[in-house]
Amino acid sequence: MLKNILLILVLFIPHKKVFAEKLTISICANDVRKSINPDAVYETPSVDIVKAAFRKLKNKLDIEYTFDFKPMDRCVKDAEKGQIDAILDVSYTQERAKVVEYPPGSGDDEIAGPCSSVYKMTCSKYMVITNKNSKFEFKGDKEKLILPVRVARGYSLAKKIEDTYRDNAELSKNDLVNIKKLLRDNTGCVIANFGYIPGLAENQFRELLPKLKIHKIPYDARSNYLPFSKKTHISHEQKLMIWKELAKVMLDEKIVDQLWKKYSKLSYK
Repeated sequence: MLKNILLILVLFIPHKKVFAEKLTISICANDVRKSINPDAVYETPSVDIVKAAFRKLKNKLDIEYTFDFKPMDRCVKDAEKGQIDAILDVSYTQERAKVVEYPPGSGDDEIAGPCSSVYKMTCSKYMVITNKNSKFEFKGDKEKLILPVRVARGYSLAKKIEDTYRDNAELSKNDLVNIKKLLRDNTGCVIANFGYIPGLAENQFRELLPKLKIHKIPYDARSNYLPFSKKTHISHEQKLMIWKELAKVMLDEKIVDQLWKKYSKLSYK
C-alpha cells in the first residue's frame, strides 16, 4: 500500500524541466580565405570541428557563436582587450598565454611530448619541403635548413624562424604562395603546416607535388587549442566542457571522413 502511495506521488509531482545553459561565444580566426578562394565563404576544417563540438554539447550548453576573421596578431590583441572570447585552433606560445587561457596540460605542462595533450583540438605537423631535385636532406637539425627558409606569416613558429635565419627568412601569407616561390627561384625550402587530416594539406598544391620533395622528419609538431580570453565571461567549468568535447571530434572517424570529402573537393589558387 505504501509503495503504491509513493508511486502515485512520484507520478503526480511536477518535474522541473532541465534547460541547457545559454552561452554566447565570439571566436576570432586567422583570416586565410585567400589561400583557398578569394570569393568563397570562409570554410576550414577547424570551423567545422568547432561546430560539431557545439552541436554535441547542445543538451548541456546551448551555444550561440560568431566567427570574426582577422590576422592572428589582431586576434590576440582583441583577446587582450576582451573584445573576443576565444581564438580558433592555435598552438601554445608564451606571448599568447599572457592574454588567453589554455587548457590544463598545455605548453610546458605537455610533458609527454608534442601533441600529447588530452585537451588538444587538433595536432599539426610542420614539414620541410624542397625542390624535387634538391640534394638537401632534413635530419632534424632546425638550424641547418637550406636557404632561404619560407614560412607562412600567421604560424606560431614564424618568429622563431625569423630569429634563427634573420635575412634568410621569408614570410608570406600562406604555404601555397611559399611553395610557388620555392619552385620559381629553385632554391631554399618551405616549412608547411600539414594539419591534422592525413593527405589533406597536399591537396592545395596537388598539381605541384611531382616537383616537390616532402622530407620525412617533421620540423615541428604542435597541439592546437581553442584558448579563451582571460577577460571572457565564460566560466572555467564551461571552458572545460568545451575543451573536452573539442578533443573528441577528431577521434570520430565518421566526422574526419566527412571533413576529408568536403575539403578535398575545394579548388585552390
